[in-house]
Formats: sequence, C-alpha cells, structure tokens
Amino acid sequence: MPTKELVYDKFPAEKKSCSARLRRWTRFWTQKFNTIEGDKAIPLQQSYLESGRFQYEKMLDYLKERNNRKAERTSKKAMNYFARVIQINNDAPEAIKTNTGNPEAHLALGKLYLAQKDFRDAACHFRKSMENGKGNESKEAYFGLGKSVRGLGNYGEATSYFESSLEAKYFENPLYSHDCSEKQISIALSNAYLELGIRQDEKKNSTKAGEYYNKAVNANSDNADAFYSRAMHHYSRYRILKEIHIQKPDKVSLKSAYEDLKTAINLGMDDPNPISIFAELCIETGSYNEAIENFKKILDDKPFEKIAKESIAFCYHKLGDEKNAKEWMEKAGLMRIVSPRFFPGSIID
Repeated sequence: MPTKELVYDKFPAEKKSCSARLRRWTRFWTQKFNTIEGDKAIPLQQSYLESGRFQYEKMLDYLKERNNRKAERTSKKAMNYFARVIQINNDAPEAIKTNTGNPEAHLALGKLYLAQKDFRDAACHFRKSMENGKGNESKEAYFGLGKSVRGLGNYGEATSYFESSLEAKYFENPLYSHDCSEKQISIALSNAYLELGIRQDEKKNSTKAGEYYNKAVNANSDNADAFYSRAMHHYSRYRILKEIHIQKPDKVSLKSAYEDLKTAINLGMDDPNPISIFAELCIETGSYNEAIENFKKILDDKPFEKIAKESIAFCYHKLGDEKNAKEWMEKAGLMRIVSPRFFPGSIID
C-alpha cells in the first residue's frame, strides 16, 4: 500500500477563538448531561473529541517547532479531553450508551501514552481502539501496539503486529498517521527481527538466528545493522569450522559474510570495526586489492595500527608486487612476510 499523504482536518484560522468556542460548547453540554437530558451524551462526546483533536494538532505543531515544553503541556490537555470522551460513555445510562468517538479516543490516548514511554497503558488503549467497533483495526493502532509490546520486551509479538500494520488500512482521520508511514513500519519490523536474531545468537541457536537475520534484511533492505549482524553470523560459522581444522570450511558462509558486510558498509556503516572485518574477509576471499584499500582506510584513522601494515604487505606479496610488499614490510617493522595475525597460519617465504 502506498504511503498515505497527510492531510489534516483544519480548524478555523483563528485558533484562539476556536478554542474558546469549543470550551463554551463543552460547558453547555456538560451542564445538559449532568442535569436533565442524558441523551445529550453524543454531542458532548463530539465536543470533547473536537477539543482533543485541536490540542493534539497543536502538540504536533509544537513538536515540529522543537518546543518540547509546550508540546508536553498540550499533550496533557489532549489526554484529558480524550479521556472524557471515554468516561462519558462509561457513565451514561445503559439505554443511551454509544461508542461514538471511542475508537479514536483510545487510539489517540495510546499514541500519547506511547510518547511518554508508558508502554502498558499505551498497549491497553491500542487494543481497546480496535475492539470498539467493527473495522477499527487501523494501521496506526497495530503499529502503536507493536511498538508498545516491543517496549515491554516482547519482540516476537511485536513482529506480528508490525506485519498486521503493513496490511491494515489507515484510520479515517489522518491526524494520527504522521509517524506511521510504510517505511517507518518496515524499519520497526526489521529491527524487531534483528533483536530476535541477536538473542538467538546469544543462546547459541545458530539456525534460528539465521532465520531472523534473513527476515530482518527482507523487511528493510536499507538496514545496515541487519546486514552487519548477518555477516557476523555467517563469518563466525566459517571461522569455527576453519579453526577446528575442517578441510573444507563453509565457503558459502564466507561468501555470504563478504557480500553482507560490503552491503552494510555501502549503506553508510563506516565504523572502523566493520571495515577491519571486511578487510579480513577480502583476504579470505582472495580480493587482495580491495583488502589493501580497506586497510588503508583503517590507517587513516589509526596510523600506527601495525596489523594493518602487516596485512597490506601480505596482500601485495600475494599479488606478486614485491616492491610494495617490501615497502610495507619496512613500515610494519617486519623482516619477512607473515600471514595476518587474525588468521591461523605460518610464515610465508
């Protein structure tokens, strides 16, 4: 589904007078509801709902302006109005109970509690927003519920809600979809699978970890961390087999690690650690020119990194460029070429 363009329901240009009008309207129907005519619950709910929307939109405006103090104050007002929408229905006589406005009020409260990192209350309201009326299983509610249970540490449950969010429709009022684009959902889903993969790796469950890393990459092909973690997963398998002297170590894992780590770096992961590991992988796969290029990047940040100099000398030797090999041997303080220390091996003549 294409990302829905945000089109907000605009209130009158003069917001101050609009707010005053809503307050007068609310006071009028509160008096009616609390005194004589209980059947005025619906217009009273609608009044509070409009007030809540107005404060919610103001909060978004303050957030765009990076005015967090005013945004926080306005969010509390919005929460108060949306809570009243729900409370009216709870207090109304059974004969006139209505769910009018309840799904929206629960959705808004869920998003507001989530912003405060109150994950339990947020999850509760998101669930209720989908219970109150047929067809209320909105993209925003599933996404918010996924983020809430993820905040509670339930990553597996979160992935199911994120997947449901991708398939669901947007809520009828676009005011609540400002942070719920298809891309944002895909990123959240990918990160949840990534966390599950890391946890399985910690438990030494290699097969399950690999499945989760694959799902993380498939959910978001721009997730550099997912590619990096999958590369390390493949590389660790290759190294284990090699170090226990398997004659034919898993070359498929080595090639996969090389491709994934290269993708992670191309996506912008320029941390020295992945670059160093990638340079090692280049040597393992026989990509010596690429290895030299990456070891030189390491020396740009750490000019006295001896192992990088040793590795460059080794790569030039393997390429048959003895002149450059000798030059880098001298820089590394070597008497003769040796295989890089991160690989088990002997001196090479």
